[in-house]
Amino acid sequence: MNCFVVCDLNWDNVPIIIKRLSYLQEGTRVNVLYNKLTDTIVKNCHYKELDTTRRVLRKNKETEDLVQILSVSDFCMVFTDFIEFNTPARFVIDTADANNIPCFIFSNIVSDYILRGQTNETKFKKMIKSLEKRERKTLTCETKVDPINSSIVKKSYEGVVNTLRDKYSEIKEKRESRSIIIVP
Repeated sequence: MNCFVVCDLNWDNVPIIIKRLSYLQEGTRVNVLYNKLTDTIVKNCHYKELDTTRRVLRKNKETEDLVQILSVSDFCMVFTDFIEFNTPARFVIDTADANNIPCFIFSNIVSDYILRGQTNETKFKKMIKSLEKRERKTLTCETKVDPINSSIVKKSYEGVVNTLRDKYSEIKEKRESRSIIIVP
């Protein structure tokens, strides 16, 4: 079985991830996108003796990369709070639903999980055991993932050096003004 694990960019509830990964059967291959929780997910997969594949999204080819990963996945596990839009997690949810790929959505809002847009009464462990390998076919996707534009301002070397000089001179002036003056 192939599993695709996706987290929101700001997801930080590690205990939910650890709990849900513990239910995966041996021999499951877990595909993980690089993010701040990749190390935690990989560490827990190794503890459970699950194969892991770290995946990266190439710049300007995010949609094709996600479709390729989804095409080999038997099911998906998405950890989201539904507050981020136009992210890989949202794309995976939409594309998996459109192509009948089981997509388990875990959230801080819902205590269980969401499958095909509805909360489910069946235990997650039973659902995982009842899944079968999916037939591989080409996927259709209606949405597109836009890369997140970072707002990094490029700085010049001279500007950084001048800023450091100014800060150090301010510190020096404060020290001199606070120093004890010996009166003769």
